Amino acid sequence: MKIFVNPYFYIYITVLLFFVPLPWMVAWAISVIIHEFGHFLAVNICGQKVHTLKIGIAGAEMGCDDLSFMQKIFCILSGPFFGLIPVLFQRFIPRISFCCWLLTIYNLLPIYPLDGGKVLYIILNKNLYKILQIIFCCIMMGISIYAAVFMGLGILPVAITLGLWMKSRNIPCKQH
Repeated sequence: MKIFVNPYFYIYITVLLFFVPLPWMVAWAISVIIHEFGHFLAVNICGQKVHTLKIGIAGAEMGCDDLSFMQKIFCILSGPFFGLIPVLFQRFIPRISFCCWLLTIYNLLPIYPLDGGKVLYIILNKNLYKILQIIFCCIMMGISIYAAVFMGLGILPVAITLGLWMKSRNIPCKQH
């Protein structure tokens, strides 16, 4: 398996270290590894091999052989659901459990580069999906602005939503 790391990923992590306490960074990294291992395990259960792993600011992307319709859905949803396993041990690993729970909820949002968006894209017609995605992005932006202004969370929620919206515009022309 070939692993590619986007150079901006290192800059992103370095900047985050200035703003996020190290124990939370470690917990988040562990939750991401658990999530991605769920995808990796599902691909192997389907009898396929992962050829590439691309790590970037927006997450990781695995490249594997073609999968059937149901195998694609199974492999995509395995990451978020595998991430729920540490939630069962919340009493012993509360920080990791919280990060896994948050990552699962985030990844099930119906926006394309995320797992929930990929499943909807596979199931729905591309044009219908684009309309739903625009509506959802507008709702998310409203919630983000509310969180930034009235909950004192600063610009972070708006920045995350804008980044997600910009990434979501790169919907592929064909399903894969």
